[in-house]
Amino acid sequence: MKNELSSLASDSAAAPGETVCLHRRTDDQAVLCLGIESERHVLRHVIRIGDAHPLVRGAAGNAVLAHLDPAVRAAIVDRAGLSDTERTELGDRLRRIVDRGYAVSYGENHPGLFGFAAPVLSPAGGEPELAVSVSGPEQRWGEDDARTHADALRACCSQISYAVDSAVP
Repeated sequence: MKNELSSLASDSAAAPGETVCLHRRTDDQAVLCLGIESERHVLRHVIRIGDAHPLVRGAAGNAVLAHLDPAVRAAIVDRAGLSDTERTELGDRLRRIVDRGYAVSYGENHPGLFGFAAPVLSPAGGEPELAVSVSGPEQRWGEDDARTHADALRACCSQISYAVDSAVP
C-alpha cells in the first residue's frame, strides 16, 4: 500500500506534497498505520505510527465514521460522550462528508494542521476499515487545496481498495 500512498506524497506538481497517512479503524479509534512524510517542506506533519484518535474527531476518523452502518455509527457517537450540540454538529459534518466524498479537519487532533481524508470503500460493499489522509500546516494548506487534490485522494483510496480486495482470497 505504500506505493499507492507514494503517488499522493510524490514531489510532482500534481501531488499535494504534504504528509500522507493510512489509518485503520480499531474499535472507536482511527489508528495511523502507515505514512509518508512530506519531503518538499521542512515545516510538515511529522507522523508517529500507532497514533490513535477517536473516530468522532479528525478527518480520517470522520471519513470512516460517515460511511459506517447507521446503528454502528450511533453506538460510537453514544460512547464518545458528546454534548447535544456536539452531536448535532458531528451529524451535519458527517452528511457533508458523504456528499463531497472527503472529510476536513482544522487542528482537531494536531493543533496548527489542516487535514483532509477519504475512506477506502470496498467495491464489494461493507463498512470501511481504512482511510487515507493528507495533512500539512494550516498556513499553506487548506480547503482550496483539498478541493484541488480530492480526485487524487479518491483515486489513491480506490487503488488501495483494489489492492486489499485482490489480496483477500
